[in-house]
Amino acid sequence: MPASPQDKFKKVGANTVTSLAAPGKNLAATSINVGSTTNYPTDTGLVIGIRIVDSNGNAMPGTYTEWNGMYDSPTSLTIESTPVYGTDQVYGAGATTQVFLMVSSSLHNQMVDGLLTEHTQSGGHKSNISVNGQPLSDFVLSVSGGWANLTDTWTYSAWDNTNKIATINVPSDATTRYSVGMKLKFTQSTGGTKYGCITQVVSATQLKAYLVSGTFANETITAPAYSVVEQPFGYPPASSIKVGTINAPTFDTTGNKSITGVGFKPRLVEFTLLPASNGVVTTTGSGAMDSAGNQFITATTGTTTTASRNSDSLGCIGGVNSGAASWFVRASYVSMDSDGFTINVTTAGIGSVVGYVAYA
Repeated sequence: MPASPQDKFKKVGANTVTSLAAPGKNLAATSINVGSTTNYPTDTGLVIGIRIVDSNGNAMPGTYTEWNGMYDSPTSLTIESTPVYGTDQVYGAGATTQVFLMVSSSLHNQMVDGLLTEHTQSGGHKSNISVNGQPLSDFVLSVSGGWANLTDTWTYSAWDNTNKIATINVPSDATTRYSVGMKLKFTQSTGGTKYGCITQVVSATQLKAYLVSGTFANETITAPAYSVVEQPFGYPPASSIKVGTINAPTFDTTGNKSITGVGFKPRLVEFTLLPASNGVVTTTGSGAMDSAGNQFITATTGTTTTASRNSDSLGCIGGVNSGAASWFVRASYVSMDSDGFTINVTTAGIGSVVGYVAYA
């Protein structure tokens, strides 16, 4: 950016005293000629002092003025028509009219004014600062775990529960602020903090996002934020997988059974009834459940000559009796929890062991 008399941050120089050259300075003049501009900074505006001195070098009372200006050439300076200190006056050319740069109250106060434009007196940034029309918070991600916290008001538009797509209304500028792949988070009364990834910038006032946690409720949205960081604080890891085993005592009795230690709230859990054989009969089964409550189970028990099979969408874990389609162990979906999941054992099967794979 080129230098300007209006710069808030102005440099000074050493040994800058020179004399005013012909034709001197008239009232409301916007430039002056000087003997030399050696040591005058050229990359910022300047605060230029002018004074008249007597034959002994003493300043004449009432002659000192200060001007916002800047370097123009090796022998000229640009100044504003009105002084920032003192009264505009005519100065004659000659050695007794001195022109110079100095550290002055005007210089210092302009620097402070510049700082206070974007800072509070405690040194922090003001909350209303913008860069090219966008809030400064958009550009300061590290202060909040990689999230740019917004003061915008977001509102509900639609929710596609099958595909987990939330349509969100935003105030404006979505096409210049957001892009596909950015991460989002916001809070609602139902379900708390929710995380997602932008899948489409529909218009300047609407976004679509795939929610990786929770569902989108038709209610107030608070604390909206977005991130361009790969893994901002709190965002569910994309590759979170937990492989575990549900030991036999879990299925010895009926009722709700909570499985913990998963480390996250799953969206999908796959189950396998670990094969068991007494040398004559072999039993196996598999099933799955998701966070929407969808579930399915299929199981087989057989010998070398016969087999029994069963399947339905009312359970997620099960095994069938030999020679019949009845369940000897069975469990169904109850909930996905913050550190695992809960199943309801509806048919107890003593000695059953189930492996699972949970996905975040």
